[in-house]
Amino acid sequence: MKSQTHDPRADVGVARLVCASKDLRTAASVAALTAGTRTAAVPLALGKLVYCLAVLAAGWYALHFTPGQMQTLTFAALAFGNQGLLYVLRARGRFWRSRPAPILIVASLST
Repeated sequence: MKSQTHDPRADVGVARLVCASKDLRTAASVAALTAGTRTAAVPLALGKLVYCLAVLAAGWYALHFTPGQMQTLTFAALAFGNQGLLYVLRARGRFWRSRPAPILIVASLST
C-alpha cells in the first residue's frame, strides 16, 4: 500500500469553495431582502406622501394658515410622520406587538 500524505493546499481550495457557496447564499438572501424591502417601501412612501399632503392641504385650505404657520405645520408633519415611520420600521413583525426601547420612548416624548 502506498502511504498518502496530506496536501494542505487542498484545504485552502475546500475553504474557498465553502466561502464562495456561503457568499452566494448570502447574496441570494440579500437580493430577496432587497426586493422585499422595495416592495414594502412603495406603500409606506405613498402613505407618507398622502399624509403630508392632506395635513398641508388642511392647513392651507381649511384652516387658512399664513405662510409662517404653514412652515411650522410642514416641520411638524414631517417630524411626526418620520417618528411614526420609525415605530413601524423598527419592528420585524407587527409594530404594536413589541415594545420600543426605553431610549426611543424618551426621545419620542422629548420631541
